[in-house]
This record gives sequence, structure tokens and C-alpha cells, in this order.
Amino acid sequence: MLRRTVPTLSTLLFGLLYEALLRYPSSVIYFWGGLILLIILSLLAISKMKPWSTRIIIAISAILFHTGAYYFIFFISGQAIKQTIIILALIINIIFLTHIYYYYYRTERYQVNALQNISSYMNLLSVFTLVSVCYGLILYLAWPGWLLSIFVFIIIALLTFQTSWASKVLFRRASRFGIICGLIGAEIFWAVYFLPSSFLVNAMILTVAYYVILNLGRYYLQDQLKKIVIMRYLFIGFAVLLLTVVSARWT
Repeated sequence: MLRRTVPTLSTLLFGLLYEALLRYPSSVIYFWGGLILLIILSLLAISKMKPWSTRIIIAISAILFHTGAYYFIFFISGQAIKQTIIILALIINIIFLTHIYYYYYRTERYQVNALQNISSYMNLLSVFTLVSVCYGLILYLAWPGWLLSIFVFIIIALLTFQTSWASKVLFRRASRFGIICGLIGAEIFWAVYFLPSSFLVNAMILTVAYYVILNLGRYYLQDQLKKIVIMRYLFIGFAVLLLTVVSARWT
């Protein structure tokens, strides 16, 4: 009974932490620490995953997703937009935790690959928000680009590994693929930085590249890569990039 209430109760607490951030931005580190602690406690309460490495891998998605959403709010203007981001983050959070609960305790209501799919979407959003934060730190606070390139490498490597692992790719192959994607992501991050576009556009360009490379690599690791799959993801990536570039404001 208690486990069934975890998704709802933890999401309410997440909402309080997000709203506290808006009211007391100077205490962001403390609220972020509380956010991470809440994620860990929620997963401990709702899951029975063994060994511990499995819990840690699952936690990657949640921790990076909420970290990205949390700090992304700082670089967005307008209370309405900030509240929309918070609401979306909370909706995704309750869906994510509910799927974990269904997977272990209500298998008759669990849909095949539901947890894998929701974590993949969370990881994609995490790349966009965290990379946006990195570009924002360079633009507004003059943080060194080389330092944030390392951070981007770590983010993309972890998220790629987690997505590949969730797709049943062997641990060693998933780790290597994560490192490769992390290096590519860091290179793209540094190259896109020099474009005369906003930090949001730059983040979208890298996110699209991540999406295409990740999915093509995932199909390759599963020995399912075909010409039609390559063409589909290249078309999606090109279409989104074209729309982003055309609609962007260039300085």
C-alpha cells in the first residue's frame, strides 16, 4: 500500500522543491541536494532491483532529468514558461515512478518496454536542458568552454550508456558506446559554441545530433541496423535541424 503512494507523494514533494527554487533562488544548491536525496529515497522505496548497480543505472535518468529541468529554469524568462516546465517535469516524474511500480508490483498493468521508452524520452530532454545550461553558463557567466565540454562528455556518456543498457545491450558494449558518444557530443558542443545563435538553438542542434547518433548506434549494437532505419533517422534529424535553423534568430 505504501509503495503505491510513492509516485504521488514524491511528485508533490518535487513540486515543493521546484517552487522553493523560484522563491529562494539563492539557496539553489540546498534545494538541488534535497531533490537528489528525494530521487534516491523514492527509488529505494518503490523498487526491489538487485544488484545495487541496477538501481544506480536507473537513477541516472531521474537525477540528470531533474537536474537539467531544475537549473534550466534559471536561464528562461517568464513565470508562465517556468511554471509550464515545472508541470511537465512533474508529469514525467509521476509517469516514470508509476511505470517502475507497475513493473515490479502490478505486472498485469505494465506495458512492454514502457520503462525503457519513458527513460529514453527523459534522457533526450536531459541532454537539451543540461546542454542549454552549459551554453548559458558560457554566455552569461563566462565559464570556460573546455570545462563545460568535459561536463557534456560525462552527461552524454552516462545517458547513452543508460539508454543502451535499457535496450538490453551488453554492459561492456554499452559502456564503450557511451564513451564514443560522449566524445562526439563534446566535439559537437565545442563546434556549435562558435555559431552566432542563441544558447537554446545551440542546445537543440546538439540534441538532434545526439538523437540520431544514439538511435543508429543502438540499432547497430542490436544487429538491427538497416538502410531504411538509417534513412528514417537521418531524415528526422535533417528536418528538425532545418526547422531549427530557419526559425532561429542569428546575431
